[in-house]
Amino acid sequence: MRVKQVAKHFALTLGIIWIFSSTNLTSLSTDTALGMVGVGYRVPHILVSTTIIDFGKVKVGQALDLGFTIYNAGETGSTLVVRKLVISGGNFHFSDSPGIPFMVPAGVADSLRVRFRPTSKGKFSGTITISAEVQKEVEIELRGEGV
Repeated sequence: MRVKQVAKHFALTLGIIWIFSSTNLTSLSTDTALGMVGVGYRVPHILVSTTIIDFGKVKVGQALDLGFTIYNAGETGSTLVVRKLVISGGNFHFSDSPGIPFMVPAGVADSLRVRFRPTSKGKFSGTITISAEVQKEVEIELRGEGV
C-alpha cells in the first residue's frame, strides 16, 4: 500500500491524505482510494530582531540595558511557545525575567531587555539561547567591554 500526501506541507489548515491500494499512481481511475480529511495545525515561525547585541564600552559597576524582539512570523492563527530562554556569560542578565513558557501569537512581537553590568575591565561575551516548539534553537550573540 502506498501513501500519497496531496497537501504540499503539514501546515495547512485542512489536509487531505489519499491512500491507494496499488503502487501505480499514474492510473488512479483503477485504484481504490480512501480519502481522509482532518484538521491540521498552524505553524509558528520565530524571528528575532538581531543576532548580535553589542553593548560597547560600559564603566565597571554601571549597567546598560538593550532590547530585542521575538516575532512570530508564522501562519495566521499560530502561536509560538517559547520553552527556554537562557543567557550565558556572567555579566549579562535579563532586565525583567520573562515567565517561561510564554506565548507569542502570529504577527506579534514580544520585547525583551538584556542588561550588561561589567564587574571588571575587559571584553565579555555571552549568548542568549531561545528554544521554541517546532523549530531549532535561535541564538543571539552578546558583546560588551568593561572600562
